[in-house]
Amino acid sequence: MTAAAISPDSVRRAHLAGRRALIVDDNATNRAVLHHQLERWGMRDREATGGAEALRTLLAAAAAGDPFDAALLDMQMPGMDGLELARAIRKEPALEATRLIMLTSLGAGPTATETREAGISECLLKPVRQSRLDDSLTRNLGEMEPSERRAPVAAAPVPELSPLRILLAEDNLVNQKVALALLRKLGYLADVVGDGRAAVVAQLRQPYDVILMDCQMPELEGYEATRQIRAHESSINGSLPSRAVIIALTAHALEGEREKCLAAGMDDFLTKPVSVQALGAALVRASKAIACGLVGLMVATDATGNLRFGASAGQASFTQATGHRLAFGIPIAHPK
Repeated sequence: MTAAAISPDSVRRAHLAGRRALIVDDNATNRAVLHHQLERWGMRDREATGGAEALRTLLAAAAAGDPFDAALLDMQMPGMDGLELARAIRKEPALEATRLIMLTSLGAGPTATETREAGISECLLKPVRQSRLDDSLTRNLGEMEPSERRAPVAAAPVPELSPLRILLAEDNLVNQKVALALLRKLGYLADVVGDGRAAVVAQLRQPYDVILMDCQMPELEGYEATRQIRAHESSINGSLPSRAVIIALTAHALEGEREKCLAAGMDDFLTKPVSVQALGAALVRASKAIACGLVGLMVATDATGNLRFGASAGQASFTQATGHRLAFGIPIAHPK
């Protein structure tokens, strides 16, 4: 092709080809539209359905030496919205080179001050026309070195994060902050909802591995929210490995409270105030149950972090999943 025949579109695509972009949106249709647009320009994209998942993905890519050049953030998402996610990204030294482009609806976007302070490169109004997205990415990435030729960002070591997707259902703002701080100490992130009804909606929209469920919430208590989630899980497949591990958070240490939680369909039980050690142990138990394919067979736990399974769970299920026989009512450690 001669110089005279080179079109502006070809130059744009040359700038964008091979770039990495993360699409963050809880709406599957929106993600699909953006994916096809980026793919057309030769970009390498991945998708995340929420803020916590996006942050995990960005950090893992940076640690692997193949960071994302850009992140397309939906402003309105459940749990952590786009602005909160942008602020969280900018707190991570390993992600300082990632350009942030906010996608927002009319009247729902951040202010100019919020945009600047959160380190957002540009805001685009939805629905985003292909030409506008092309222009924005070209402006923001045109002068950057492609990620595959860029040296990894020198930063503090990124902690090894668990792959667990966690939802925190808690109506008290102080308790939310405490729980999120404890999770961060353990290397976890979580999306947050403020009532039981929102917890059900969030789980149906994008299933979580673990739900930390406050038992006393407005709109819908944790007990009933759990029953509705379990009913939905049973209606779609009835297979135990697809169940979320639901951990009760309750201020009541009364006798019978644990049994009430388990009867509602919860898998584990923590009494407030929750210590980092107790929360960490509960998440280890959840990971063991998920790894064994025994979510839904947990009926109690002990102080050592081992799992207990009930006789009703069935010998065959445990043996098939682990290759070991189950001694009913006896703590069984996850086989190595």
